[in-house]
Amino acid sequence: MSEAPGLLCVALDPGPGQWLRRLALDFRCRPPCFPWRLALGPRCAGVFGAEFDAHCVTRTLGDTANTAEVMSLLEAEDWRAGGILLASAGWPVELLLLQAAQIRHLRTGQYVETWYGYRRRLTPSTDWPAPDHLLLPDATAVNEAADEGIDAAHIHVVGNPVWEDVVADMGGEVTQWLFIDAPVRRDYADSLGYDENDAWRLVAAEHTRRSIGMPILFAPHPTDATKPIPKGAVAVRYDISLLDHAGTVFGMFSAPLIDAYLRGRRVISVQPNLQRDLNPLSRRRLISLATNADTLRTALDVPLPGVDSAFHVSLRGSLDRLRTAAKEIMHA
Repeated sequence: MSEAPGLLCVALDPGPGQWLRRLALDFRCRPPCFPWRLALGPRCAGVFGAEFDAHCVTRTLGDTANTAEVMSLLEAEDWRAGGILLASAGWPVELLLLQAAQIRHLRTGQYVETWYGYRRRLTPSTDWPAPDHLLLPDATAVNEAADEGIDAAHIHVVGNPVWEDVVADMGGEVTQWLFIDAPVRRDYADSLGYDENDAWRLVAAEHTRRSIGMPILFAPHPTDATKPIPKGAVAVRYDISLLDHAGTVFGMFSAPLIDAYLRGRRVISVQPNLQRDLNPLSRRRLISLATNADTLRTALDVPLPGVDSAFHVSLRGSLDRLRTAAKEIMHA
C-alpha cells in the first residue's frame, strides 16, 4: 500500500451529493495534501461524472449497508482511510461508518448543508457517536444545533459551496408554478401539523381559483420517486436548471427552495396549520410563509423582494472554508 492515509468522503442523497461534488471538483483542480476517495449512494452518484471514477470506491452505497461493506470502504489494496467526511441524514450506514471510525481510531467530520433537523440528522438514537468535527453553514446553524443539544469537539462554519455561486436572474416574467414535494408524512408523521398532501391541496386550490392555464410542475422528492403524481400536475425531475422555466416555486422546507430564492424566484413556504417552521428562509422572513388560503393569496400578490445581501455574503468563501475544515479533519 503506497498511499498515505486519506479522506473518505461520503454522500447518499442529492443535496449532500451536490455539496460534496463541489468539494471534489475543487480537489481535482487543487489537489489537497492527502489522498481522497468518494463513497456515493445511487441517489446522488449521477451528479459525479466519469472524471471521478478514479476516486470512487463505490457508487452504490446503500442506506443500510452492512459492516463488511463499510469496512471495505476504509481499506483496499491501494487505499486506506485516515479520516471520514460524511453527510448527516440519519441513515443507518452513517452509524456504521461512525462506529467503524471509533474502532479504527479514524477522525470524523459530518456536514449539515442546510438549517433544520440537526438532532434528527446527527443523533436519531442515543447510540450514535458524535463526530470529531461538525461542519455547519453559518452561525445561525451553530446556535440552532446547540439549542437541539448538538455539539462536537470542533465546529466549523463553512457556508455551502453549492449556493456560493448562485446568482439572481430577475429577467423576464415567468408565470409557471413549480411545487417541490417532500416526504413530510413519512419523516415527521403528524408532528409538524401538516404533511405534503395538505401543502399540495392548498396550492392546487389557489391555482384553480386563479384559473391559470398552465398545469403546475410537480417535482417528487428523490427518495419518494414512486409516489403517484397528483391529478392535473406535470411530473418533472428537479435540478436547478428547472428554475429557468419557473417563476413561482412552492414547497415546504427542502433545499431547492433555497436554490430558487438565490435565483430570484418568488418562493413560498407552504406549511398549513404548522406547529413549528422548519424553513430557514421563512424563519428569517426572507420569503413568505403560507399557512392557509388567505396567507397564500397574500404571498402571491406582494411585490417580489430581492435576495438578502447579508444571506448571500454569508455563503462567500464556502469552498475555501470547507477545504480548511477537511485539512483539520486530516490533521494535515
